[in-house]
Amino acid sequence: MSPSTYLDVDPKLVDVLKFEGINFIFTWIGALVRLILDAIMLGLLPLGYTISRVWARMRQQAEPPKVVLITGAGGEGLGAMLALQYAGPSTRKIILTDVHRESLEAVAEACRAKGTSEVVLVEADVCDESAMRELARAHSDVDLVIANAGVSAHTVPGVSAERPTLSVTESSSKVLSINVLGVMNTILPFVDPMCKRRSGHLVIISSMGSYLPTAASPEYHASKACVRVYGESLRVLLRGTGVDVTVVCPGFVKTPMTDIAAMRHVHPLPLMVSGEDAALKCKQGIDANMAVVNFPAPLLWITEAAMSWPSTIRELIIPCPPGTQLSRLARLEA
Repeated sequence: MSPSTYLDVDPKLVDVLKFEGINFIFTWIGALVRLILDAIMLGLLPLGYTISRVWARMRQQAEPPKVVLITGAGGEGLGAMLALQYAGPSTRKIILTDVHRESLEAVAEACRAKGTSEVVLVEADVCDESAMRELARAHSDVDLVIANAGVSAHTVPGVSAERPTLSVTESSSKVLSINVLGVMNTILPFVDPMCKRRSGHLVIISSMGSYLPTAASPEYHASKACVRVYGESLRVLLRGTGVDVTVVCPGFVKTPMTDIAAMRHVHPLPLMVSGEDAALKCKQGIDANMAVVNFPAPLLWITEAAMSWPSTIRELIIPCPPGTQLSRLARLEA
């Protein structure tokens, strides 16, 4: 057999190998260039962040909202902390909603103790479009709407002692329904009355996870990315109507949701902030009418830098603990 026999290779395979080789080389050259640029930008990010905060303070709203509505305000989560931030003599009425009315009682008492004269408790499911429209009709005088209600795969309704886990299909469907459709059901009924009186503020609670996903909860990150882009687009759409839109993207906040997430899987929760600090930062950004409120700043800088890297590199730095992977595979088969 002649040596040329061994060199007889399919030309199509040669073309594929050439293409993949060239693509690989240019990908890593591009990655190196972008890493150098990122190092430069990372040094400028704190300056840019400071300038944006100063500019936001200059645009501070002159008059605080008189009537505030917050969904998912029960228990000890971010919604409850936000209610306490806005409670006070200057706020005439606060409407608090949750799927469990009893979880709102302690929050309502704390709001009244801070000087808010009227606190209305509403047991409502944000996934119920007709109920949310009725809520908007009953309280059409709302100045500030905060669409805060949301869940993760670890806190999704339907989990019980008899059924500690749901299939991925079930939990994903519920997460997307609450976190995406629930937000739209909350804010959209208020757009028309606010536009008619040419004043109002709509706030969507997204997440820093909407920028850089992790393997722990794809459905959660997808839902938060959806509402972030939706909110930013809605702000542009409502420009000139007198209605403002703010999207809040917190990092890890110390709440019952993150406590459960930490217990159920091995996943780092870096730069976590307390619920009180998170609510204060939210309020400062909302009052300043910022388009997007991101915090904590160091996590934002890391996220911005990582998002500018090629996907090939991002895949290497995003952790996927074996326990998490096996758990999700088991739920896929459920």
